[in-house]
Amino acid sequence: MLFKRAVARISGSGSGSGWKLAWRDPLRTSKYFKKLQSSYYVGTIKPRFQAAFTVAPFCLFKLLFIMENAHNSKGAALKSFLKNHPCIKFITSSSPDYISLRAVFSLDSTATPLAIVRPQSASHVALLVSYAKSNGIKFVIRTGGYNIFGLSIVEGALTIDMRDISYVNIDKQSSTARIGGGILEGELVEQLAKEGLATPTTSVGSIDHVVWATYGGYGLFRSNFGLGVDQIVAAKIANAKGAILEADEKLLRGIRGAGGIFGVIVELTIKMYPLKTVSI
Repeated sequence: MLFKRAVARISGSGSGSGWKLAWRDPLRTSKYFKKLQSSYYVGTIKPRFQAAFTVAPFCLFKLLFIMENAHNSKGAALKSFLKNHPCIKFITSSSPDYISLRAVFSLDSTATPLAIVRPQSASHVALLVSYAKSNGIKFVIRTGGYNIFGLSIVEGALTIDMRDISYVNIDKQSSTARIGGGILEGELVEQLAKEGLATPTTSVGSIDHVVWATYGGYGLFRSNFGLGVDQIVAAKIANAKGAILEADEKLLRGIRGAGGIFGVIVELTIKMYPLKTVSI
């Protein structure tokens, strides 16, 4: 809207391909402006449109400058907010471990997030969701980083990295285990193996178990114990309001297949089975 008004003051109202292009698509406007360098276009386009396109790149630059300032102010406000919560790790593009923490499976992803935060508990996740929603900050949830569209990292959005929430609390009496929402398959297999236990998992150790299981969970033990989704007996989520909820029967049915669409899954309770030997 700012761009449209700026061009309108110079060019006035009227019709024409140049005018329509200027306000509908600022990025294409800059390409169109390059064509004006040729004598053909400059000789045929109306004078008021020439003025509009001369000013258009400046208006676009100003708009980008305003957006950049808004981006920086949100980052500064978030950093200030997290000073009261030192347990939540805060990583920016200038942090020494930024490159390794930002790395995702999709090598085509070049997005720079607003920041990367690493909560240590479900309450931290709820706090971050509530803050982001209240302050108009877009955010994404990152675990294993295997989203094929690269959506674990989104340009200008806050990345909530769940990988530090990776506990495994085993209850042998009920043959279940409570696992953190960010635990990776390799970590889960290792913890269960120490107790002579197993549960269906995928063969890729760096994939997040919660995402894998809630969306189906085809794995090596499917013929023995079933799919990963069949093992889920309870779940805990942080909803859009920043509240932590224990999933009731109806919500749990939805989580088994729809995954995190209802909220950020901060904990699952899954079945486990004794496993002493594996025959190949």
